[in-house]
Amino acid sequence: MADGTRRWADQFKWIHNPNRAYGSAISLGDANVSLPIKVAERPMINVDATCALATGTIRAAEINYTQTVATTGAIEALRVNIDTEVQTGSWANAIVGRIDYGAAGDARTGMAAAICAEVSLPAKTTPGGQIFCFDAEINAPTSATVATAHYTGFMNFGLWGNATAVTSFCTNGYLFALQGVDAAGAGLIFDTIGSATPTHELRIMINSTPYFIMLQATQ
Repeated sequence: MADGTRRWADQFKWIHNPNRAYGSAISLGDANVSLPIKVAERPMINVDATCALATGTIRAAEINYTQTVATTGAIEALRVNIDTEVQTGSWANAIVGRIDYGAAGDARTGMAAAICAEVSLPAKTTPGGQIFCFDAEINAPTSATVATAHYTGFMNFGLWGNATAVTSFCTNGYLFALQGVDAAGAGLIFDTIGSATPTHELRIMINSTPYFIMLQATQ
């Protein structure tokens, strides 16, 4: 097919043929021949949308996946990979979630989050396994050595912007917010402080200085 733009007046829909050897309904390049990106900030797949709806749940793109049989395999409804054998630039993010309110927008009657991870627990006593909203994994391959001066960890928090606005966040903001837990009490996720002497610590980094969160094994 020649280069250029194609326009469909209605929906573009592909009815899957189960006899096709390669299961992708839409494919841009493949494992043998990758399509080159020629222009920076011009993605292979692009959605430019605007909306004047005032109610309802508005989605610009959606993937609906339903697992119909029990499986011991792995399920990935969406997978994004970056593979590189060269140095990356100012940042490299496999997925970026961004909200920009500008000068006029706000979230005064609700909540806004660049990324929301939501899990609905089984409506029964959990029979086993582990369930999390986030799973942070770091692979340390052979010969990998983390230098002392390099900040490497499971999560990074960054605060930037106008100096006055940054100060207001430092004065009134929080590292994180935990909602919905019971009042403090022994044995709960939100616990009253015990009398035991701390026996362990977690190392964190604030600006460029290491600090240690004290831990104790008994309540």
